[in-house]
Amino acid sequence: MNSSIVSALYISVLKKEGKNDILDLILPFVIATIAEEAILGQPLSISDLQKRLGEDYDLEDLPAAVIKSLLRRLCKKGILKREGGEHYLYKIYNADNQKKDMQSYLREFSRDFTERLIKNRESSEKVIIKLGDHLGVNPEKKKGFLETSLLAFFEHSGHDIVNDIGRLKYNGITDQRLFNVGQFVLKEHEKKSSTYLLILQMLEGFMLKKIVYFQDEVINEKSKLNNLNIYLDTIIILRALGLKTNEENKSAMAMMKLAKELKAKPFCFEHNFDEVYGIISNYLKNRHRFQTQTLEAFDYKKVDDESIETYLASLRSEIENKGISIVDNETFEDKSIDYDESELTRHLKSIGYSKEEALQNDIKSITSIRRSRGKIGGKSKLTTIEGCKAIFVTGNANLVKETKEFFVNKDTYEGKRMVPVIMTDVELTTILWIKSSNSRDDLPELKLLQNARTAVNPSPRSMEEVKKKLELFESLTPESKGLLERSMLDNYAYSEIFEQTSASGKSTDEFLEKEYLKIKDAKSKNKQLTSENKRLHDEKDNLERERDKERQIRTNLREQFLEKIRNKSDKASQRKALLLVSVSFIFLSLAVGTGTYWLSNQLLNFGYLAGVAFFVLDYVHGVILDQSLTSRYYRWIEGRFKKKIYNKHLHKLKSEQPKLFI
Repeated sequence: MNSSIVSALYISVLKKEGKNDILDLILPFVIATIAEEAILGQPLSISDLQKRLGEDYDLEDLPAAVIKSLLRRLCKKGILKREGGEHYLYKIYNADNQKKDMQSYLREFSRDFTERLIKNRESSEKVIIKLGDHLGVNPEKKKGFLETSLLAFFEHSGHDIVNDIGRLKYNGITDQRLFNVGQFVLKEHEKKSSTYLLILQMLEGFMLKKIVYFQDEVINEKSKLNNLNIYLDTIIILRALGLKTNEENKSAMAMMKLAKELKAKPFCFEHNFDEVYGIISNYLKNRHRFQTQTLEAFDYKKVDDESIETYLASLRSEIENKGISIVDNETFEDKSIDYDESELTRHLKSIGYSKEEALQNDIKSITSIRRSRGKIGGKSKLTTIEGCKAIFVTGNANLVKETKEFFVNKDTYEGKRMVPVIMTDVELTTILWIKSSNSRDDLPELKLLQNARTAVNPSPRSMEEVKKKLELFESLTPESKGLLERSMLDNYAYSEIFEQTSASGKSTDEFLEKEYLKIKDAKSKNKQLTSENKRLHDEKDNLERERDKERQIRTNLREQFLEKIRNKSDKASQRKALLLVSVSFIFLSLAVGTGTYWLSNQLLNFGYLAGVAFFVLDYVHGVILDQSLTSRYYRWIEGRFKKKIYNKHLHKLKSEQPKLFI
């Protein structure tokens, strides 16, 4: 098993046991090396320690300042003593004021350390076996291939701290192999398997191990980054805007949040803004055609062209609303640089830029960061993340590696390494994670899922490969080619397509022909289904119209019958009310007249006349103003009769014509 994978897993296990200090995570490897190499009475050689740490545990080229810091810690623990600028083993190990034989202590430590390494190696081998099962290859026969594929996946994500890992990029590592590992990680993530947790631990170990190489001085976890300006590359801006995959967006937003909490200030150069604008514009222009790149967020949400145009028009404010200030790279006062830009250009061309403009923009960014830092010397603090002033952050691990290689002999001051002018988003995220006291325990998982999702999405290189193959495929019409291209891109049919289109000759043509026939058949079936759906829809509409007609007829008949009932009720209630009022009038007149007659014994008397006059006047008043007691009485009687008569006829109608009331 590759020592880099094992050591990364070991570091992650130590982290989970509560060792939060970066140097404490490396210390066991140093003690184990001393146990093997150190001799009582002889000074320790830092260069020998560096060599053995690289050979045995893949902690290659560990900075001398880090080794010295580790040795100082061992002196405090009573394992080493420092005399005359050299470090020696004590004969007696002093731990918690208890003296112990040093040789005995180192033997016990080495035994325990080796046992833990063996357990981590066994765990790592389980991952390799699972990966072999996923790829359908024999893990015993293809162990080297599987390990290299896994390491390439980590390297592609910016974790290149392994022996000779640089050769991986130029040793047949294809997008297909990255895809296979990315797909494997996502499948294990869906199952929440123990294998996924082991892969997550590996990545966390790589993240932590990488920080040891970042700077010679120990990271101050408590200090803020008030004086640090972070300049974002184009891909990071797209992620911060939420325009890439969900995993990429979450990871970038988490990094931005930590940076702001630590008071670092995010920026982007004007040329990076132009690149973002150009990418969105190109996406809008070619979104319905074959493209080698896409903006997944627009794809997933099915954003229309008008909305994208509106977004483009407000792009500058969208970026600034994320807290990112846009600056012109020509604004830096110090124009002096300590290297030849043309030499840097030649060096970075090895990355293989598809466009010269992209290369020149990266040169501008790197040069601007160097200029913004000012001259080196005096009380320069460019060796610490807190004092380095500016950093360019990118997702391009190749660019970071090649740039660091170019500056390897230029980035030192008084024997100490300066903080690089450029780093990957993985490096910056890890530093922010450590400095924030690991407040975001989900960061390693966010990075792992981002890396896996990026690997399984079609890369520009693989899609260009598909396009080249299709250009040679003469048996299809341009329309058919376009249909096939769009299908490949829209459905991300990446694994099978890339594998087949990487083949040669007739097999590729046969595959594409079959794919086209599948699409054509699916399109024909879809057309038939669409026709059948239209027929059923039309029948449904016709049936609904017939039902509407029936409902309207019933409504009209019901209204006619109800109108007749209302008329009958009105007339009958009026007749009955008039009859009852008249009878009441006569009865009351006779009652009043008869009463007064019996009281006065006169046929005509004042009371009788007064009663008659009252009713006559009340009647006249009712005719004129419709407010008499008689008229009110009449209306009350009429309303009572009308309601009873109407309900009686309605009940009879419902029993005779029930369908009218459905």
